[in-house]
Amino acid sequence: MWFAENLGDLPASEAFEPGETRNLSTSGISFFCEREIVTGTELILKLGNEANPIHLSATVIHCQPDSLGESRPYFVGCEFTGRLFEPTAE
Repeated sequence: MWFAENLGDLPASEAFEPGETRNLSTSGISFFCEREIVTGTELILKLGNEANPIHLSATVIHCQPDSLGESRPYFVGCEFTGRLFEPTAE
């Protein structure tokens, strides 16, 4: 999965940072990442593959150092707030 800050539009591919999914449910996702993300930050999440991704908006509920040392330095929990669709060519 990949994530980027939600600045109002669907970010360009190069704006997304990698994350490693820990848990996924119908209401949210938790993942590991390389940097701290402030609680309340609005994100765009890109799930699936590059050819046919799904984009979801989410709010960061918590971000804490990975105390178990399982993966990357930070463990992030988000609540989904919506789904975004890429513009279609007409």
